[in-house]
Amino acid sequence: MSTPFILGCPFCGGRGHINKFISNAFTEFGKTVSWGVHCEDCKCGTSTALQLSGAKTPYDTTDKAVQAWNKRIPL
Repeated sequence: MSTPFILGCPFCGGRGHINKFISNAFTEFGKTVSWGVHCEDCKCGTSTALQLSGAKTPYDTTDKAVQAWNKRIPL
């Protein structure tokens, strides 16, 4: 599996970085894991909210997190 291409930050042009988040709470399926992308310079990023109901997070894979980051446009 190859690392997905991460575009530069739409706000400052900084480099995006993939982050893995693990919840401290257990669900019936174990700990919840989600992925996000954040700018190393201005610290903006994709949502990383965890859903503790056992449902999949919006970004339950690195590919989904990168796709969301790469679609962002400056406000």
